[in-house]
Amino acid sequence: MSIFPTSSDNKNTTPPVDLQVNNLDDPKIRDVAEPIINPKKRNMPFGEQKEIPPKKRKISLENPPQSEKEEIISILDVWVKLGSENEQRAQAKQEIIDLLFPKFFISAFLNSFNNSLNLSGLNLKTVPDIFGKKTVIDKVFSIDFSKNQLSGLPKSFGDLKNLKTLDISSNQLEKVPKEIERLDQIQELTLYNNQLIELSKNIGNLTQLKKINLSNNKLESLPDEITRLILLEDLYLSKNQLRMIPEKIGSLAKLKNIYLSYNELEILPKSIEELRQLIKFHLAYNLLSKLPKNIGNLRRLEEFNLRGNPELDALPVSIFNLKTSCVVNIENTKLSKETLDDLRKTVPEDCPSPNFLT
Repeated sequence: MSIFPTSSDNKNTTPPVDLQVNNLDDPKIRDVAEPIINPKKRNMPFGEQKEIPPKKRKISLENPPQSEKEEIISILDVWVKLGSENEQRAQAKQEIIDLLFPKFFISAFLNSFNNSLNLSGLNLKTVPDIFGKKTVIDKVFSIDFSKNQLSGLPKSFGDLKNLKTLDISSNQLEKVPKEIERLDQIQELTLYNNQLIELSKNIGNLTQLKKINLSNNKLESLPDEITRLILLEDLYLSKNQLRMIPEKIGSLAKLKNIYLSYNELEILPKSIEELRQLIKFHLAYNLLSKLPKNIGNLRRLEEFNLRGNPELDALPVSIFNLKTSCVVNIENTKLSKETLDDLRKTVPEDCPSPNFLT
């Protein structure tokens, strides 16, 4: 059958094209017919038409494999059904789905910048075991589990290789979950207000940490491995039961802020003198009786809180090397204004002196 339209008495009317061509084996007919049958080839010169393969469907983070999405939702559904009455698991499920599978473009766009999962204050006793799924690994960079009742984490949580920030404060942890110790890219870890009695040596694996908050726990000591966290800038350890800190604490050369108030420290390691970047050093309400000889090496200090150390009755002369803008709080110690005046007489008159609060 011919592929060409037949003539018509009405020249202004374009007859329909008959595309039922049965003789495409003939090269001459095929070269003419192919551009008509396949519109994508119409602009190609005759004889140069090539098969155009169908486009492959790209799988992106915004469009996860349907099977994985269904699997995650199925896990969430089961987890919600197993929850107790006071747990707000349905709300947690919705927060997870909204982050992983946003329905609207604007939500997906905003999530691409946020990448934060907030399940704070939902009375959760457990969290769903979904963290090993590729969609979760690729999308979640920050998690807030604070103010729940968690005593552990699922094994898959350690697979979150992109996680940078984790807040699991105000829960029921008695030890740091092993899954957290596998998060080798984490930069901020908040474990404030739990029931921690000790830290594992594996805390030293988290070498990208810049901030760790362990305040308000029951720690009596720290493993030496904590001194491997060489990028650490902020160390929060107030309101524990610490009697000493590691001798090699001075190897944490980037430390800017240390909070050790409300512990049971009797002495500081000599290596403290090496923390030349320190800005805030809080040691209030401990049992210190003296300070390292060269504490004055900490010349960037702005806050040096020694308040409430009832046995502190002397200061090293080097303390007068601290900059004049530094505030040294020695309230509620055995140090008096007269003691400072006597000590000041032993240093040159042009020596800088911090501002003492007595």
